[in-house]
Amino acid sequence: MSGDPAALLLEAIDAPWSGQVSSQDPRFSDLLATGHLTVFERLEQLTTEPEDPPIAEMQLASSLSAVRERRSRISSLSLEAVLADFVEKLTGYHGSRLRALLRRLGCDGHEPATLEEAAAVLGITRERMRQIHKRFTDRLPTHPVFMPQIDAAIEILRGAAPLSTDHAALLLQAKGISAHPFHPRSLLAAAEFCRRAQPFEIETSIGVPRVIVETRREFERATLSIACRQAEASGATNIQEIAAELGSRGYTDVEHEAIRRFLNHCVEIEFLSTDWLWYKEGIPDRNRLRNVTRKMLSVTSPINVSEVREGVHRHYKIRRTRGISSWPLVTPPRAILQELYRVHPEFSIDADGMVGSVDKLEYASELNSTERVLFDVLRSSPACLLDRSSLARSCFDSGMNPNTFSQYLTSSPVITHVGTDMWSLRGTKVDAAAVEALREANAARPNERRIIDHGWTERGELWLAARLPEDASHFVLGIPSAIRRFVVGREFPATDENGLAAGTVRVNDEGTSYGYSPFLVRRGADADDILFITFRLAEKSSLLRLIDDEELESISPAT
Repeated sequence: MSGDPAALLLEAIDAPWSGQVSSQDPRFSDLLATGHLTVFERLEQLTTEPEDPPIAEMQLASSLSAVRERRSRISSLSLEAVLADFVEKLTGYHGSRLRALLRRLGCDGHEPATLEEAAAVLGITRERMRQIHKRFTDRLPTHPVFMPQIDAAIEILRGAAPLSTDHAALLLQAKGISAHPFHPRSLLAAAEFCRRAQPFEIETSIGVPRVIVETRREFERATLSIACRQAEASGATNIQEIAAELGSRGYTDVEHEAIRRFLNHCVEIEFLSTDWLWYKEGIPDRNRLRNVTRKMLSVTSPINVSEVREGVHRHYKIRRTRGISSWPLVTPPRAILQELYRVHPEFSIDADGMVGSVDKLEYASELNSTERVLFDVLRSSPACLLDRSSLARSCFDSGMNPNTFSQYLTSSPVITHVGTDMWSLRGTKVDAAAVEALREANAARPNERRIIDHGWTERGELWLAARLPEDASHFVLGIPSAIRRFVVGREFPATDENGLAAGTVRVNDEGTSYGYSPFLVRRGADADDILFITFRLAEKSSLLRLIDDEELESISPAT
């Protein structure tokens, strides 16, 4: 294996090609394990559910070294050559049959031929040519195909548009993308079977066909794509989050109403409230919220929606982003979860907010091996309640790695932090006497987490933590008198932990601070969440985050 395994895995998870390479592509099938998962999906699975020892990670890292060399070879080919190579390997066709199919697809650079024109190359019937074409389409990977020449060609033509199709074909040759003039209609055809969104259009004006980029259609494609990706990653998303990501891609001054109006007409989308929506037509097991909920309900069912939300947030705060785009995950508030579980075909929710599964779930199949160990250890304890050291000791005895234990103790949705140094299974009713007994046994530990706390970081930044009320949309916060003089009468432009603008925090002359609403609404804040504010006094700015009691406890242990 060439290169450090960890470096290879880190490089791959952030690389666009990792979502375009799998064993479905015959150019890589000899290098990767069989299955439909792309390299990125495999990496996401491994990082979400690490093994002890990390055998699968090492095997994948070894494969990625060979994949890198294969990608380099593919990237060196001309556009015509790389398309011919892909079609040949996918279909197994050679000679005149391959040439006929390439002619039909337009992979030779000429405009795509009709079935009759392509059939004439072989001297066969139109129906037989249709069967040859179908063999190709039936074998296409279900994910975008690794084809950097297509991406480069699209970028060149979009940047040069509007221009005639003849000039476009010559431009691709002049830029070294293709060996011969390559017609933009053929590029559109190749982009389609390589699963790229339609990058441009060809329209005829004054008798001349031209390549054009239609801004409105591009905006709508981007809006729908972002909405589906966000909703799939977090389970549900909102108009404000979609607008924020559109802004990060250069779509500035987008009105929320325009986004809402467009998405209301998309059959893939279902609104859960005025602003929140979910991707109802998405592939079920790609919805992270659905998967996390199934884990919890396989352990205990039904569970109150508040408990479910805590478990979801617990998992999201470690996973943080949806992966390849590094866009942050959002935990929907309880009201949105209630509506989602009401309309989702796999779940049910009653008038008391108790969430259940329509079908019976087995924890053995829903939980990974690490979570099953945690489940077995806690379930086997007399009160289903253990302190950290006892829980760790039993897990280590079962062969769990200490690092894996620490990660899962803070991220697994099926684990609940009952109190200071007390852990149980989510949804389990723990006997109050058992809790008190364990609390007394942990007398050296702090008794309660304070509702509000503040302090200073090692860098001299002032921080403040506040628990949110039932209605956080108009949240204001009184600054404690001990630190009020540092911030009174000042403004602090705010960002979130991903560097995105989050409004401006203002503190009036009486020490009341406000301006948190844009951040709290966009991030789906709910009652009992903790708002963590860092005032960067020297920079005259602020950082806003949502944390929970566990994280606050690690930042400032109670005395």
